[in-house]
Amino acid sequence: MGIMKLTRKTSGAFLVQLTAFFLASALGYGADVKTLDVSGIETVFVRVAPGEFMMGSELSERERDADERRHKVRITREYWLAEVPVTVAAYRKFVDATGYETEEERASGKYTWRNAGSDGLDVSFNQTETHPVVLVSWRDAQAYVKWLNENYAPQGMTFKLPTEAQWEYACRAGGDTTYWWGDDPEDGKGKLNAADSSAKEKYPRWEWTTFAFDDGVAFTAPVGSFTANAWGLKDMSGNVWEWCEDIKGPYPTEEVDDPTGASEGTYRVVRGGGWDSRTKYCRSAHRGGCLPDFRYNGLGFRVALVERDE
Repeated sequence: MGIMKLTRKTSGAFLVQLTAFFLASALGYGADVKTLDVSGIETVFVRVAPGEFMMGSELSERERDADERRHKVRITREYWLAEVPVTVAAYRKFVDATGYETEEERASGKYTWRNAGSDGLDVSFNQTETHPVVLVSWRDAQAYVKWLNENYAPQGMTFKLPTEAQWEYACRAGGDTTYWWGDDPEDGKGKLNAADSSAKEKYPRWEWTTFAFDDGVAFTAPVGSFTANAWGLKDMSGNVWEWCEDIKGPYPTEEVDDPTGASEGTYRVVRGGGWDSRTKYCRSAHRGGCLPDFRYNGLGFRVALVERDE
């Protein structure tokens, strides 16, 4: 177990302790993890080692989209990805410290991150502090990341949203199947919170293919409630969609190192599917895209920690 003392960049200029440790045997992860104590909230980050993978989907993959062109991606630098999406409690720390108002709050929305709900059923989700924060735009997520970097970034490192390639590489966790657990969507029972049999009862007008099993959750679930993938990351499929850093654009036709998305465009990438997502959207290769001011009750984010470019 390695312990490092790191400087916290804030007006008080006081030290915080970043505890980096191996928990593979204790947690059953098979990966290195470290815990960052941010304002009293311990956040587990999983080390993602450099490597290469085939990004996108095979032409034969069921429910694939045309923008999922298969190509080789090399991840040349390690990064650390949060084990779970940002919680209500973590986002509240940011809001309490800065007075920030989300775009949904400024628009006087009926439901916000503070009282997430379903417009379709006109009910509140009754989210607790351990649920994923939702109804946050890409800009709201970036405001949170900026605050983290101004106050809690370890020396030589920076917080950010993961790139689309970093996200898919981590989601697949060394696999190359339709979902991170395999090709059969029904093998996802116990592994994700998505549009299932109970959700179909609540929304009988849904005509798309839902998961046949009952995941036991009507709307969002507390983060980390379902089985982790092979690298120890949870909620990579289902629960909430996750904002990525990238502008959405066409994939390259050749091999590429550490892609960062399109240089220009309208939409930001979202990945993973949410509590109301059908099988198609929970595939590892599926690419969503939203305007940077978009927000809804099934969209949140998780953060990555990377070495700062000097």
